[in-house]
Amino acid sequence: MKILGADIVEFFEEPWPDGYYVDDSNKTVIDGNIFADDDGLLKNPLPLDQKYELSDFGEQQNEDGPSLTTMFSKWKKSRTTVTLVVEVPKELEQEVRDKLTVKGVKVR
Repeated sequence: MKILGADIVEFFEEPWPDGYYVDDSNKTVIDGNIFADDDGLLKNPLPLDQKYELSDFGEQQNEDGPSLTTMFSKWKKSRTTVTLVVEVPKELEQEVRDKLTVKGVKVR
């Protein structure tokens, strides 16, 4: 299951039920960024506007509970907002940011 990096970060930064954790990951979410575990020093964050395999972030380790994929799907379905990645010409960036901000959209 490929997921937008920004959504993965939001999912991992939400509180999880007691006793739930992931293990055996190839990628890690730390402080709003995604890092490849083979990076070692965690210096080079990966782009949040790309899609990643959810399984690269590990397997949920509470054998009595739902899988990581199930947990993500439930979380995504319960959200009241959606993350969009938009490309605009550089000269229009501020205008687009201003228009979205006026509408109450959070722009990163």
